[in-house]
Amino acid sequence: MQGAQALTLPLAIYGALLSTIKVLADWSESRRRIEFAIKRGGVGSELGFEPVVFLRVSNPGHREVTLDELGIELPENRELMYRHPKGEIGELPVGVGGWKSASAWIALSEIRTMLGRNYQEQTVQIRAKARDALGRVHLGPPVSVDLYPTS
Repeated sequence: MQGAQALTLPLAIYGALLSTIKVLADWSESRRRIEFAIKRGGVGSELGFEPVVFLRVSNPGHREVTLDELGIELPENRELMYRHPKGEIGELPVGVGGWKSASAWIALSEIRTMLGRNYQEQTVQIRAKARDALGRVHLGPPVSVDLYPTS
């Protein structure tokens, strides 16, 4: 009887551990979350090449997240939030399904205008920001952006 108990106990612990890991993995995949990527680039305009910041929004989970607003967070609790962002994302609200992504862009001139004339720095720390239909705020990691690019 001692041998059977010695085998049963490790198997029970192993099964409980696997079950806990699976529950945590399922919960992580099913929760609503958004990930961001910010890149500097440019778009063509009537005046030529306009430097912009591209926001890439992706949903790494299975559940769709409906975005009501998309934009960036600036220093001193300022923000540029859009309900009609420029780019492929289209008009908000929009659903970003599981494993899907969309992008939008913000002109550097808009960021400079929002910061005002008193902001004299060459770079600024920004964070991508979105509000979903449930009122939850999603923030990306801080990224340093050159306000006056040379190329």
